[in-house]
Amino acid sequence: MNDIKVIAPVKKTKLKLSAAILLLLIGGTLFLLFKNENLSQILLTIKNINLNYVVLGLMAVFLFICCEAVNSQNIFSTLGKKVSFFQTLKYAFIGFYFCAITPTASGGQPMQAYYMKKDGINISHSSLALLINVAVFQLVTIGYVLLALSANYTLVIEHVKSLRVLFFLGIAGNIMVLCFIFGSIFFQELTIKILSTVLGFLSKVKIIKNKNKYQAKVIQSVNEYSQSAHYIFHKPNLIVKLFITTFIQITAMYSVPFFVYKAFGFSSYSLVNMISLQTILTISASSTPLPGAVGIAEGGFMLLFKTFFPGRVLKPAMLISRGISFYAFLIISGIVTLKAHILSKNTRIITK
Repeated sequence: MNDIKVIAPVKKTKLKLSAAILLLLIGGTLFLLFKNENLSQILLTIKNINLNYVVLGLMAVFLFICCEAVNSQNIFSTLGKKVSFFQTLKYAFIGFYFCAITPTASGGQPMQAYYMKKDGINISHSSLALLINVAVFQLVTIGYVLLALSANYTLVIEHVKSLRVLFFLGIAGNIMVLCFIFGSIFFQELTIKILSTVLGFLSKVKIIKNKNKYQAKVIQSVNEYSQSAHYIFHKPNLIVKLFITTFIQITAMYSVPFFVYKAFGFSSYSLVNMISLQTILTISASSTPLPGAVGIAEGGFMLLFKTFFPGRVLKPAMLISRGISFYAFLIISGIVTLKAHILSKNTRIITK
């Protein structure tokens, strides 16, 4: 695995621009949603909720992050690399932060690899851990859609209408990623040939400029996934652990609306109902390039969950749900990332 390489960390200027866009999106979204609302009434509604369920929601998102840390630690352990849980937890928080502030969550993995390298983790090991995590997460995400359809077909079909374009775009995008992963594993030459043809077309219509640059990236990515698969196929126990942990991880995140629902004292709908709709929302939001899916996630929540939350509590419920699953942990992960950055700078100074 020594020839696996990692994408260079995201440039500071791009990160600053992405963060600025995210702040503008958050400000614009909240302004549009609440400009004609009685804020004092909304605050009063939020004040009267059961905070115990809010805490459970926060714990669920923390579990989501912990599961990624557990997966990374298990992969490193299988590679013979001793990495503590608190280290992998740090990388998981860093990934959450940079996924949140960059379009299409593109900054998460490069920045995780960057900080892993600073901690002395071999690039081949960090690449393998990140690639395997993505592949398993992608598989379980698609699997969750199938589960939601089988468990709540009528409910899902009824509610998906309001987001059908984004939902099918999200499904298509996730399937394309899966096809790329499996193509890289089982049909390397064919995958490279197909993607090279696509790049040639995009170059002719002037959508991309440097065809050779993108083609080199395609070949590198295909080779990386192929080598990762060759390694993991010989570790069946690891595969089982990763899938179980990732299933728990996604279930934890998708359960947040249910805890918000219970926080308002409602009980008519089940956890399975809530998870099914959150599955639709997550897949739909993944089709947009916006940092943190801000705007789409908030609007989508109000479209999908309006049946579950009466009109007077719909917006407060959306605010709490996104506050738990995104905004609170954006702040926490930002603090963890800042601390990691400061410590890494201090380490360099001491070393010098």
